[in-house]
Amino acid sequence: MVARWPFCRRCEVSVWSRVVAYQQMRRWMEAGVFELLVADVRSLLRDLGGRKSQPTAVCIDSRTLQSTPESEARAGYDGAKRRKGSKVHIAVDTLGRHLHL
Repeated sequence: MVARWPFCRRCEVSVWSRVVAYQQMRRWMEAGVFELLVADVRSLLRDLGGRKSQPTAVCIDSRTLQSTPESEARAGYDGAKRRKGSKVHIAVDTLGRHLHL
């Protein structure tokens, strides 16, 4: 479960502590820390399951996220589904673990 920032107001945490925590999270995201963490956990889980640490097969899927009226200018159109929105692709290994979005 992901904690949303507005819920932190109920905590006994100062405003500056929240700002510092947010800035640190942004630095980690820009540095790619979370992607490396996911890759390490995926490799560890594959090793524990008796598989090679790197996947040899990939499943790719896509979907169209419906746009809102505010995002109409940047949203595309999916002719196959006849929907306005943004196309999102995801790649998972054969165990269903996330590889790339």
